[in-house]
Amino acid sequence: MIESLSVALPAYPVDAAPLWVDALAGVAGSLGILSQWPQVWRLWRSRQHAGLSTLSCVLNLLTPFCWFTYGVVQGSGVQMILNGLALVGGSAVLAGLVVRARLRPREWLPVLGGGAAVVAAVGIVGGPAYSGALASVVTLSMALPQVWLLLRGRVAGTLNSSGVSRARWQLSGICNIGWFSYGLLVTDVAIGVTSGAMMVSSALVLVLCAGSAGRSSVEAPVLAVVGGVAEDGPGAPAADENVVPLPAPASAALPSERVACSP
Repeated sequence: MIESLSVALPAYPVDAAPLWVDALAGVAGSLGILSQWPQVWRLWRSRQHAGLSTLSCVLNLLTPFCWFTYGVVQGSGVQMILNGLALVGGSAVLAGLVVRARLRPREWLPVLGGGAAVVAAVGIVGGPAYSGALASVVTLSMALPQVWLLLRGRVAGTLNSSGVSRARWQLSGICNIGWFSYGLLVTDVAIGVTSGAMMVSSALVLVLCAGSAGRSSVEAPVLAVVGGVAEDGPGAPAADENVVPLPAPASAALPSERVACSP
């Protein structure tokens, strides 16, 4: 009975797959490329980076480099082209975070340079099997720092995900549905397992970001007291016109006033 209900999926070799299978990979890859650009817009145009994980952005750049190398050693032209284009978006995301968050080179460059060297060495020495395994590991690791950062903020009640583009992770989920289907059709375990896990990771990011305020409670307007008058300090957001300031208690004298009144 069970055997009669089973469905045999067609399987095609990567280098001899029909046009529609390559087209599926092309659509999935195109969505993957597009998924980077909402985050690029958020960083460069909206100037928001709160909630973004530096390590996740570095791994986000290493991921298409891994799959580009995997495509080279496997002889898959579609993977080389699509992941080569994805490198542009990943570079723009990391560059935006470096500029907006004013990251020092030591905070991201050693991981990026060392990771790229390892990926290239494994591709040259290990061939497709090891290159695909490494690409899977890097891809699976890419979203984990981002999920962990959002989870910590959610648990602590200080979550600020204003710098995280929801559209990016929505497109990422759809993209990995396509790659998962492609991996099944060409019987590529590395692509199938990795894309399946990334679908889950994308969903986790979206769930953790849901309902998150654009600014957490720890980012209340900063006031600088000058001569006993409260003024907006450097970098403080504009005051809300609907908020009525409460008078300070009489006992809360300024330090300068206490010194002046002391005998």
